[in-house]
Order: sequence, then C-alpha cells, then structure tokens
Amino acid sequence: MGTSMGRNAKVGITLIVLGALFLLHNLNIIRINDWWPIILVLGGLGFFLVWYSDRTQTGLLLPAAILFVLGCQFLFLNADWPIYVLAPALGFWLMYFLGQKDTGLLIPAFILTVIALVGWFEGSVMEVLWPVLFIILGVVLLFLGRSRNSGAGKVTGEQGMAASGASQESDVVE
Repeated sequence: MGTSMGRNAKVGITLIVLGALFLLHNLNIIRINDWWPIILVLGGLGFFLVWYSDRTQTGLLLPAAILFVLGCQFLFLNADWPIYVLAPALGFWLMYFLGQKDTGLLIPAFILTVIALVGWFEGSVMEVLWPVLFIILGVVLLFLGRSRNSGAGKVTGEQGMAASGASQESDVVE
C-alpha cells in the first residue's frame, strides 16, 4: 500500500507542476515554447531515474533515451534527421547493455544505428566512401577468386597425378 501511495504522490506532484506551468503559460507569465526541450530532457531523466530505482524495468530505458536525446537535440544540437533515428537506437542499446542482455534488442539497435550513421555521412563522406568501398570489395573479390582458383588448380593437378599413378599401380597389381 505504501508503494502505491508513493507512486500516486509522484504522479500527483508531476501533474501539479505541469498544470502550474501550463497555467503560467496561458496567463503569459512564462513562455513554455522556449522550455519544451527542457521538459523533454527532464522527462527522459525521469524515466531513467525510475529505471534506476527498479532496474528490472528495462523497458523504461527506451523512452528515457528518446526523450533525453530529442530534448538535447532541440536545446543544443540542431542536428539533421538521423538524430531522430539514433534516439530509439540508443534506447535499444541501453536496454541491452543495462538490462538482461536480450540479443533480440541488438537487431533494432544495430539497424537503426546503421541507418542514422549512413544518413549523417550520406551527404559528405558517403558520396565518396560508397563507390570506393564497392571498388575495394570488387578488387578483393577478384584477387580472392584468382588466388583460390590458381591454388586449387595446382593442388588438384598434383592430386590428380598422384591419383592416376595410384590407379595405374592398382591396375598393374591386379
């Protein structure tokens, strides 16, 4: 019963603070329009603190990361669209590393991280990097295929000679 009272008190205080902020905004005493990124950061930190108090609730790390990263984006970074993809990716990474190491979390974490990184580097570095990576991969495949074929041919030829000699010897013995 004490736990639900504590939760009710936290939710009640949160609602009172939000209501007071909105009322002050509507009365033109403060401008929330300038504060909403701070509210996102505080919301993210709030989710993180709730997780910190009960570390079995790893699902709270996803909204914590999203709200915190997006709040910081609007306050300080002013980054491009990949930050919106990286925010949930960070949440999945946190859920994996701070949670129960569920490997299913790594799939969306990795995919979203790659999409964000490609998006960030797409305009500048990636214009040159993608074609160069294709060229390098093509050259590696050419040389890899050539060295395997030439090495395989030598081994096969020697093995073939030995095999044919062995079969000739077996024919003679019989």
